Amino acid sequence: MKRAFIVMFTITLIFAVPISTLFIVSNSIFQNYYEKKEEESISTLLAMYNFETNQIVANIKQNLTILSQDPTITGGNKSDCNETLSKFVSQNPQYANAALFLPDGTPYCGAVISDVPTFTETGDPYFENAIKTRTYTVGDYRIGRLSFKPLVPFGYPVYKSNGNLVGVLTIGLDINWLGNYYQSFPTIPGISIALLDQNGAILKAVQSIDFVIPSDVTKEILAYGTPGIVPDEISDTQSGRDFLYIKLTDLENNPLSIVISYEKSQTQPVFTDFIQSNFIAVIIAIIALMAIITPFVPKTIKKLNKYVNPN
Repeated sequence: MKRAFIVMFTITLIFAVPISTLFIVSNSIFQNYYEKKEEESISTLLAMYNFETNQIVANIKQNLTILSQDPTITGGNKSDCNETLSKFVSQNPQYANAALFLPDGTPYCGAVISDVPTFTETGDPYFENAIKTRTYTVGDYRIGRLSFKPLVPFGYPVYKSNGNLVGVLTIGLDINWLGNYYQSFPTIPGISIALLDQNGAILKAVQSIDFVIPSDVTKEILAYGTPGIVPDEISDTQSGRDFLYIKLTDLENNPLSIVISYEKSQTQPVFTDFIQSNFIAVIIAIIALMAIITPFVPKTIKKLNKYVNPN
C-alpha cells in the first residue's frame, strides 16, 4: 500500500509538472501570436485611414491649384469669384467653405461670404506662411468665421500672370464630414480613433465620444515624425491603452496625425488561464486525486491479473 502510494505520487509529479508547464508555455505562445495579429490588424486599419486622409488632402491641394488659375478667381470680379466658389463648394460637400482673402487678410469672395467683413486672416500662421513660402499650408482647427462650421483651413497663394499677388485662396475641410466619412470605414472592437492637429488637439474622434489622449502621450506623438507606438507604460496616467499613430505624409508643414488607441487583448483560453493563475493549486489537486485513488490501485491490479492469468 505504502509502496503503491509512493509510486503513484512519483508518477504524478513526473507527469503533472511538465504537462502543466506545457499548458502555460503553449498559452503564452498563442497569446503572443494573438496580440501580434491584433497589432497587425490595427496597423492595417491605421494605414487605411492614413491613405484615405492623404487622398483627401491631395484633392484639396489639387483643387487649390486649379482654382488659383481660374480667371474668375484672379480676374478681379467679385461676383464671378463668388459664383465659382459657391458652385465648387456645392459640388464638394466635404468642404465647409472656399474663399479668397486679399493680401491684407480681408475676405474678398467665397462660397460663404460676408458683405461686411469683421475680421482678417492677417497674423494667422497658415495665411502668412502661404504668402511667405508660396506653397500649400494648413491652419489650426477652428470654427469657420464665415461658415460657422468646424473646419481645418488649407491655404494657397494666388498670383496674376504678371506675378502680382492676388491673395490667399483657402479651402476649409469640414471636420463633421470627415468624422462621418471615418465612420464608414471597417473597425475593430475596442479601439478609438482620432485626428489630431499640429498642436495635439483632437479634431475628431471616431468610435468613441470620450476619447482622451494623456498629455505626455500627445507630446511623444508630436515629437516624432515617423509612425510609431506610444505604450501605456510611458504615461503617468496608466490608462491601460497603447497609442498607435501616423502623421499625414502628404503635408510638408504643420502635419496632422491620426491616432488609434487600443487596449491589448487579455483574452486567454479558459483552461490554460486557470492553470497559469492557480499553478500550485492544480498540482495539489492532482496529488490529492492520486492519493484518493491510490488505495484502490492494488485491488484493481489484482483483479486484472485474475482475468489475465486465471490460473
